[in-house]
Amino acid sequence: MRALARGDRVAVVSCSGPFEREAFDRGVAWCRERVHLNDDPRWYGREGYLAGRDEQRAAALIEALEDPDVRAVIAARGGYGAMRVLERVGSRALAALARDPKPVVGFSDVTALHAAWAKAGVRSLHAS
Repeated sequence: MRALARGDRVAVVSCSGPFEREAFDRGVAWCRERVHLNDDPRWYGREGYLAGRDEQRAAALIEALEDPDVRAVIAARGGYGAMRVLERVGSRALAALARDPKPVVGFSDVTALHAAWAKAGVRSLHAS
């Protein structure tokens, strides 16, 4: 797995809870100065205390993992919900990581993804 370079494509996914839009938009702007980010309307999903329905959150994660142009995955925030996503995409996510290792960045509930990445032998970054 190579280090990220300026201009690499990075996917932001909302695997867990919803977030404050203004703070998120500031973070996206900061990232866009360094890397190419996907635009995904699912970022702003909300289903109760989650950032969208399980199917939507799982689809966003697996799409990022299976996209050969994406070099890293950043979780929009922690909270709760990543385990539910992982239950839906676990074996498929591990297979995608075996084919094309890419780090995940996140904290809190995203620790579930860090554990899956460790199982796949892929590095991750516990950060916000």
